[in-house]
Amino acid sequence: MSDPQATRPGAAISFTDLLLSAIESEADAAQPRTPALPVARLVLPHAASTAHYTVSAIDVWGRLADRSSLHVLQWPPGQSIAVSVVHEAVVVTARLDGHESVTGQGHLRLPAPVRHRLRLQAGDRLLLVACPDRGLLVAYTMSTLDGMVLAHHSAATRGATP
Repeated sequence: MSDPQATRPGAAISFTDLLLSAIESEADAAQPRTPALPVARLVLPHAASTAHYTVSAIDVWGRLADRSSLHVLQWPPGQSIAVSVVHEAVVVTARLDGHESVTGQGHLRLPAPVRHRLRLQAGDRLLLVACPDRGLLVAYTMSTLDGMVLAHHSAATRGATP
């Protein structure tokens, strides 16, 4: 690694250092070990995703700035919703008996207990995944996203399918 602090004993290793290490390991694993004729890699077709992805910041009132996920889900202002935390992710569903609702301006507002549980503050960003076929919105913190990216590259390095 090129960061001199990362090589010092007891130095904290950053996410970027871990990601670069995983990508370098993946690239090293992809290099042929013996000279051979080139063989084309088979590319398996991926099913088209119906999910809508976006990244949004949280304001001081817990509102998510980006409203595109709510448009994809067709949740209008006033839509009754249920908000919960499952495995360190915010899960939002449209529910007739939901205790929360989309704001009058069409924003999703995360309740204070949810923000406190995940230690979210104004300016923090979340990856939003809207699944219109399921009427579901899931929000992941950036630290959770870091873990997902590292797990993907670690699995690729080990030869597993991520």
